Amino acid sequence: MARENLRARAEVLSLLQAIPASPVATAAEVLFFMDQQAWLGRGIGYVGVPPLSSAWFI
Repeated sequence: MARENLRARAEVLSLLQAIPASPVATAAEVLFFMDQQAWLGRGIGYVGVPPLSSAWFI
């Protein structure tokens, strides 16, 4: 996205930097989320659950 041929490169980078970061779920929160939402055995594993749990706990 921030390639040199982008017309408003500086503006785009500035806007992207202004986006607030989302909180990151701890390992304990991820495991709690996996257990509470019954993700085990559904084809989604420990790699895919942290982004979901981070969004869930916002």
